[in-house]
Amino acid sequence: MPFLSGFSDNPLRTRSDLIQASLALLRPLLPYFSPAKGRIRVPVSSAAHFDDTAAQLEGFARPLWAVEAEIIAFALLAAPDRIYKPLSEKSKQNVTNWLRMLGGMEMSENNWRWFRVFGNLALSKVCGVPFDSVRDEINSDLELLDTFYRFDGWSADGPWQTSEQAQAEMQHGKTARRDAVGISRKADYYSGSFAIQFSQLLYSRFAADIDPERAETYRHERETLGPASRNTLTRKVSDMPGPLGSPGAVKGFLMRHLRWWAKNSEDIFYPDGTLNIGWLYPQAKYCKFAYSSAFAFSVPTGPLIQQMAPDNTPSLSRDYGET
Repeated sequence: MPFLSGFSDNPLRTRSDLIQASLALLRPLLPYFSPAKGRIRVPVSSAAHFDDTAAQLEGFARPLWAVEAEIIAFALLAAPDRIYKPLSEKSKQNVTNWLRMLGGMEMSENNWRWFRVFGNLALSKVCGVPFDSVRDEINSDLELLDTFYRFDGWSADGPWQTSEQAQAEMQHGKTARRDAVGISRKADYYSGSFAIQFSQLLYSRFAADIDPERAETYRHERETLGPASRNTLTRKVSDMPGPLGSPGAVKGFLMRHLRWWAKNSEDIFYPDGTLNIGWLYPQAKYCKFAYSSAFAFSVPTGPLIQQMAPDNTPSLSRDYGET
């Protein structure tokens, strides 16, 4: 696979370098925009568990940041005059209706709840929906998210299994369903990549007027970040300074990260310049985490059946023959 001009050969030292790298990553997507420019259909199939329309919306949203509901809500909150106000009345109603779909939806007890929190904030602060109609759901989701907090500024990506629950799980494993307890210890994915901390800081920014106490709590937790894990799977940094208190440290982490990818980018792009699924490890086990069918191994990201991707692969359950 070829390297990408403007990214792979970029020194990534200055603001201009970063702009050039961003444009290099975005330009290959232009041919795949829908006629109305609201979707991107990448030229490969991920066999995701959601429909193709949702996948194309994600294709549009992920280059902006990450997961579609949260980034679109963030864009509305951060720049309503540029993103929302220029829309026609019909388009505004479409945005409102789309964000409203999050309301009352069955949702895993993990970082996904942040998507709905920001969706509801955007509805009330930008789209004209009365805050009283979303207040209870925002509070309910935040009360759950706050239970994920562990220590020193770090949160798990879900409820944390207690010692008593761990013992109960072991006992269930001897006699019946070992997973009957239903609570584990998820300390990877979003919890170790600063994604949850970033969501908390965004909430502090956009909800300080309606929830000042929680906003201040989140700011304080970020200031107390202890020794941080740069990579939750491989290595730890024991003497990292409080990253959110030092813009220079944050810039250093980010720039070294980007330079590593530029230096090791010979296998992460398709010939048309788009990123492959899996990046340096195309179609490997991580793709299964991302709901792909290309690798014969399924590691569900949560307890809901729609979070599995068994496809044409064997599926095992720890229920001693019940299924």
